[in-house]
Amino acid sequence: MIDPASGRTNVWGGFEVKDGAFFAVRNTARFILWRTAAVESRISLEYALLGKPCRLLVNKAAVGELAPSPRRTAAEFGVRLNAGFNFLEFDKTSKDVLTVHAVLAGPREPRRRRHLEEGETLTVGTEGASSRLVFRGRGVLGIAEVLFHEGRRTARTFDRRTSLLSRRIVHAFDDPSPGFVTFTARSGSFDVVENSVVRIPAAPFPGKVPRFTGSPNVFIFLLDGCRPDHLAVYGYARPTSPNLDRFAADAVVFEKAYANASFTRSSVATLFTGLYPESHMVRVMTNKLSNRLLTIPVYLKAKGYRTSLFTAAGNISENMGFARGVDDYFPNIGEWRRAEGGTLPRRFVGWLDREGPLFSYFHFKEPHLPIVPPPPFQDMFSAPKDRAFDHGVLEEFQRKIHAERPFGPDEVRAVVDNYDAAIAYVDAELGKLMKSLKDRGIYDESLIIVLSDHGESLYEREYWGHGAKVYEETARVPLIVKFPASMGLKGRVEAVVELAGVFPTLLDLLGQEVGLDGKSWLPAIAAAGPDDAMAVARSFSKAGDFGLRWRDWYAVVNLASGMETLYGRAKPVFKEIRAGAEDDVRLLFKVRFLDWLGRFAEADDRPVTVDLRSLPKNELENLRSLGYIK
Repeated sequence: MIDPASGRTNVWGGFEVKDGAFFAVRNTARFILWRTAAVESRISLEYALLGKPCRLLVNKAAVGELAPSPRRTAAEFGVRLNAGFNFLEFDKTSKDVLTVHAVLAGPREPRRRRHLEEGETLTVGTEGASSRLVFRGRGVLGIAEVLFHEGRRTARTFDRRTSLLSRRIVHAFDDPSPGFVTFTARSGSFDVVENSVVRIPAAPFPGKVPRFTGSPNVFIFLLDGCRPDHLAVYGYARPTSPNLDRFAADAVVFEKAYANASFTRSSVATLFTGLYPESHMVRVMTNKLSNRLLTIPVYLKAKGYRTSLFTAAGNISENMGFARGVDDYFPNIGEWRRAEGGTLPRRFVGWLDREGPLFSYFHFKEPHLPIVPPPPFQDMFSAPKDRAFDHGVLEEFQRKIHAERPFGPDEVRAVVDNYDAAIAYVDAELGKLMKSLKDRGIYDESLIIVLSDHGESLYEREYWGHGAKVYEETARVPLIVKFPASMGLKGRVEAVVELAGVFPTLLDLLGQEVGLDGKSWLPAIAAAGPDDAMAVARSFSKAGDFGLRWRDWYAVVNLASGMETLYGRAKPVFKEIRAGAEDDVRLLFKVRFLDWLGRFAEADDRPVTVDLRSLPKNELENLRSLGYIK
């Protein structure tokens, strides 16, 4: 039974509890259930609705509609609940008023059912919060605490029992380490009558927080679809990135950086705004960046910067909402058959003569699959005799992918050869841009960020590319940041960080605060080693997969199927951990993911759409040649 009387024991988002009912404050409000086994069940609702009919979706599949009713009424639906996560979503318009009084999953029982009947369990997360749970009932309550201190598991188990004088059991917890507590009704039954959570403030920055002196130039260079483990600075054996390797010697190299989406437009929207896709709502092909959101170009333009955007990608264009706040917009977008250099690097060098301070975002289209680099890089890692497959026309590569035909080892090697050669090509172009900054004497005191928007699967799990999947190899990205030389920040960072931290880090350096989803990278730089931060990436779809990285573990959660997969570190990619092993780590990911998801309960959920048919021909051809549209 889900009802307001159960308080925070329910997991929900998009609702507000008032007057003894759940009041929907978002266009999509939801309850979240987790089951140990799949089951065909009934969902019974008590609700009131003013306005139009409201769709009910269970795990993203529509199961029916709630009819408008000004008074409290009932409805019932047959559903299939998955093993794992289940999402009960109410989809309404902004003018509708939906009040949910109770939801019952399963058959009604002849007597009132307690939250914990004998033999049942309740698990709650403990991370970063001081919590107090109060149980009322009669019997013995088993309590099992599991914590992960610096990634190492510790546990303790004990029992608490009620007495003739008191039927209340109070459990308080204030350890900030990631973990969870499981309560089991060993005998008797209990209700949760209080679940109070107070967030523990983050530890203060050790020492003086680094700050900019004045307004240094800011340059962001993005290499589309570049994997860090194919760069020498991250340990790759092939010489794919000599210029980037030299640049890294002047910079901070983040070992475990993750995109928050495995799709370009969504990932760069996060980079520009510091918001997760759940907040900025750029989650599918027809979504664009809203003009209601503060972006880096808008912010820096207001600070007196001359701003520019150089883009070779149809996903990052004026029509997709990325040129707002940009003084100088330089697109070079067209069908993508071969890396041909184009005019963008030359135009960037010319633009540097503008009066500053300067901000520029430069989006390279390489080494995103599929692509053939130009000479002399074309045969850098493969002999001409090996060109039968990888140097064929683009359509041949796409045809084989769409046909889902297995690729042989030689074909895989040929594609990887091309991918590495494309990295070498874009590295050479990047080296020219760095030289232009040095020639003008602005390299040393500029903030320069080199990164990617997502990784690329190279058939490790019989999957090419990115977007539809959110494996570790599609979510992890290179992140190399050169701070102004006067700040003295260099080295390597082991902590997990996200691309959502670009804007917060910039704000931190300028000594300003804006409430954003992402976290500044400066505390991670100051830390001595890995921490307990968790990165979250999502795939290219409204439901889709979520990838979660914590220390040396990676988990994938699919919201539509409830499927959960755990991976452990095993180079070159994470290796799946079979069911039954590392159960405590699996449970930790569950509670952390639900905590993360709960952050967006009050976020605006109105995505801004774009009619793809209205795009210019060159942008349509660009998206089509990349396989995003047919």
